[in-house]
Amino acid sequence: MQGELERLLERREQMGVQIRELGDENVRLDKKFGRPPSGCPPSSVSVRSAPGARDAEQLAADRSRASAESKSAVERQRAALALERDHAGRRCASNQTRLAAERIDLMRSAGDYGSARLSWGDAPSGSRPSSPRPGRRADRLVFGATVADRRA
Repeated sequence: MQGELERLLERREQMGVQIRELGDENVRLDKKFGRPPSGCPPSSVSVRSAPGARDAEQLAADRSRASAESKSAVERQRAALALERDHAGRRCASNQTRLAAERIDLMRSAGDYGSARLSWGDAPSGSRPSSPRPGRRADRLVFGATVADRRA
């Protein structure tokens, strides 16, 4: 790995020397034929103008685009998962509320809900009590005991 890095650095230096020499040759030819200097002076010619550098820049640009696309895909997926999690939480809360209401209804129908029940006279005027009459459960218990005695 280090040998390859050293080879690449050496090649870069060689390319830089070649570019400077081309720039010097360009200036010499401009002077010889009396044309105004074209481009940059030879000392400021960049190594980036080399063909290998353009390939490296293109590769870096491709990788940065791929990275940006990956990041945006991850963000879209995170947003979708967050939305799905929110919907699941709402469904769960709705199911819990529904189950609690069913349980209360079952307990009311069995006459077991709450120890302090309202009788018909305790209810506010114009409304019915929310729990069954106290005597109703006792009637069911007596009936159930009678049925059990007959079966035995």
